[in-house]
Amino acid sequence: MKKFLPLILCFIFMLSTVSFADISVKADSAILIEKSTGKVIYEKNADKKQFPASITKILTALIVLEECELTDEVTVSSNAVLSVPAGSSIAYLKAGEKFTVEQLLYAMLVPSGNDAANVLAEHVSGSTSEFVKKMNERAKELGTTNSNFVTVNGLHDAEHYTTARDMILITQEAVKHEIFNTICATTKYTMPSTDIYKQTGDNPRIYESTNLLLLDKSGNANTKNYYYEYATGIKTGYTSQAKNTLVASAKKDNMELICVLLNVSAGENISRYYDAKNLFEYGFTTFSLVPFTPPAIPQIEIENSNTKLEVGINTNATILANTSLSFENLIPKISLKQGLQAPILKDAVVGTVEYEINNEVYSFDLIALNDVSVKPTFLEIAWNVVKTIFKVILFILIAFVVLAVIIRIINKSNKKKRRNSAKRYK
Repeated sequence: MKKFLPLILCFIFMLSTVSFADISVKADSAILIEKSTGKVIYEKNADKKQFPASITKILTALIVLEECELTDEVTVSSNAVLSVPAGSSIAYLKAGEKFTVEQLLYAMLVPSGNDAANVLAEHVSGSTSEFVKKMNERAKELGTTNSNFVTVNGLHDAEHYTTARDMILITQEAVKHEIFNTICATTKYTMPSTDIYKQTGDNPRIYESTNLLLLDKSGNANTKNYYYEYATGIKTGYTSQAKNTLVASAKKDNMELICVLLNVSAGENISRYYDAKNLFEYGFTTFSLVPFTPPAIPQIEIENSNTKLEVGINTNATILANTSLSFENLIPKISLKQGLQAPILKDAVVGTVEYEINNEVYSFDLIALNDVSVKPTFLEIAWNVVKTIFKVILFILIAFVVLAVIIRIINKSNKKKRRNSAKRYK
C-alpha cells in the first residue's frame, strides 16, 4: 500500500488541478455570483482592498437613480468640466449646456465620462464632496465593509478603494433599476446637440461603449476575440494605479451571472475580457437554477390570535445547484420578524426560513398563506355574546309575531268558511 501512496497523492493533485483548469483568472481579485440567488460561484481575493477606477460610477449611478427623476434638467457647470484632469475619459460636455439626468447617465456610463459624473453629483448634492458622503453612506447601507470612496468618477486617490465582494453588493442594487441595465448594455449613443455644442460645426458626440464584451466587431481582428454573445453589460475601469477593472454581466437561458474583476494587469486591457468569459462559461456549464419545493412548514401560533398562521415560500423559488439534489427530510430553520403579531395579511413577508442542502444554506422569505386576525378581548367577547343573545331573542320575537299573524289569518279563514257554510244550510 505504501508504494502506491505517492501515485494516489499525485492522482488527487491532478484531479484538483483539472477542477480549476477551466477557471483561469488573471485578475488579482475576482468574484462571480448568480444574480437571482446572490450565491457566490467563484471568488479570489474577494475581500482584498483594490482601487476600482471607473467602476466607481456604478455607485454614482445608483444614487442618482434613487434621488432623481430621469427627466430632471441639469445645467453643466464650469467646475464639473474643468476639474477633470487632462487625458482622462470625458463626454465632451461644455459649461452652460442643459441635459436631462437620463442623457447624462448615458454620457457617464457608455464612454465613461468623468465630466458627466461630476455634473450629476453636483446636481444631487451641490458639490462632489457632499455627494461622496452619500456614496459612503449608501455603500455601508448595502453591507459593504472594506470600501471608502473619495471621488465620484473613480479618478485615483490613495484613500479611494473597494473590494470585489463590496462591488458585487453595490452592483446587485444598481441592476434593480431597468434603465441602468439598458444604459450599460448600450454600445453606441449620440448626445443631443445644444446651442453651445452645435454638432454641425463640431464633431458629433457619438459615444461608444468601452466594454468590448458587448462589441461584435468580427471584422476587426483586434476586438473580435473579446465579444461574448451572452454579455449584457456593465462597466469598465482603468487608471495606472488601479490597472484594469471590470464589472460584467451575462444572461443565458434563465440564469444571469455578474462578475467583478479588479487589478488586472496581464495582457494590458484584454485579460479582463478573457477572465470574464472564462468565469461566465464556468458558471453556465457547471451550475443551473433548480425549482425548489420544500416540504410543508408546520403552522405557527400567533400570541394575540386564535388563528394559526400558515406559511410558505415563493412558488417561483429556485436554488443554484451543480449536483443532484434531494429535498426530502429538510428541516426548516424559521426566523420570524421580531414582535410579529396579528393582524397579518395573506402574502405578507413574516420572516425568513433557511434550509441546508448539500452543505449549502439557502434562505427564503417566509410568506403568510392566510389572514390572521387579532384575538378578541373579554369585552369584545362579552359584546359578541350579547349581540348573539339579542339576535336570538329578536329572531324568536319575529318568529312569534309571524306565527301569531299566520294563526290569526288561519282563524279568520276558518270563521269565514263556517259563516259561508251556515248560510248555505239556511
